[in-house]
Amino acid sequence: MREAKDSTGEQRPINRGKSKSAGIPWRRHLSRSVNPKRLEQARQLPSALGRTEVMEDHGGCTGRLWPWDSKRQSYSQHSTRKGSNMFDRLKRLLRDEGGITALETAIILIAFVVVAAVFAFTVLSAGTTTTEKGKEAIYSGLQEVQSSLELRGSVMAISNTVGISGTGKIGHLVFTVGNVAGGSAIDLTDTSAGQNKVVIDYRDSKQLQSNVSWTVSWPVRHDDNNLLNDGELAKIDVDLSTMNLSTDTPFAIEIKPPRGGVLIIDKTTPSYIDQVINFN
Repeated sequence: MREAKDSTGEQRPINRGKSKSAGIPWRRHLSRSVNPKRLEQARQLPSALGRTEVMEDHGGCTGRLWPWDSKRQSYSQHSTRKGSNMFDRLKRLLRDEGGITALETAIILIAFVVVAAVFAFTVLSAGTTTTEKGKEAIYSGLQEVQSSLELRGSVMAISNTVGISGTGKIGHLVFTVGNVAGGSAIDLTDTSAGQNKVVIDYRDSKQLQSNVSWTVSWPVRHDDNNLLNDGELAKIDVDLSTMNLSTDTPFAIEIKPPRGGVLIIDKTTPSYIDQVINFN
């Protein structure tokens, strides 16, 4: 057994027996016989250095616990507790036998059925609308075709001023029209009362005249109205006396009904104007 001197200069044996705090690596032991004044100075020294130390006395053995020792111990306990919590959660998840219920399945199926029904209704509505538009286009085209006029017979120029270029002039243009096979009725009220529905235009290389005067007569008529029905014939007399239409002049007459195609008559006057001219 070794001896050591204390602060008073006396020899005291040092006990190397096993202390109560043996086995704790982060605790530094001090002698059992310590000068109280120096112990107080040792306690105040960490505060002066800006560190926090804890002085403990275990069975007369005074030691100190450094800050990093306490943090290390706390971190180790926290890590152990966190790992244990994760393991417990994993075990509970593996033991969980919960699944989808019949009610939840029914709700999902109903949602799918509703979405499919809405989609089908949208598609069917779009298809119906497209079909209706197609029908309207077809009917409109049929009306245009069925309401067309067609020329029947020759085109004649009558009541003319006989003569050559500079003296001969055409007064009236006469032709016969009928409705196309299976066509709808066309109103041929003339311009005598200013209530005509059909417009006739005249044009040549020098002039253009819209809505010229014309009259109608009925070689074949099945009723007393002015509608041109299927099987009827109407003779139209167009007044060209103000057009100064002389010899060797190309000209055109356009007959425009309210519906249907436009009937165009293109002719050229001869070199000599007779009283009656057949343009064949």
